[in-house]
Amino acid sequence: MNLANKYGPTVTLKELCHLLKLSRSSYYAYTNKNSHLYKEGFPTAMPGYNKNRFVTDDVEKYLTSFAA
Repeated sequence: MNLANKYGPTVTLKELCHLLKLSRSSYYAYTNKNSHLYKEGFPTAMPGYNKNRFVTDDVEKYLTSFAA
């Protein structure tokens, strides 16, 4: 899987949700440390951007961690 060829170096929250087949609210629950749905190692947004942007390589690593 080479997501960087298709999406470039970063993906948006919308693209991330499409890739992982989840809703935005699920994303926020998975990344909220106070949520019972919190997932350690889930891709987090890059700091310093108005929109949520994610490093494509981090997303790919997360996806391939399930294939092993």
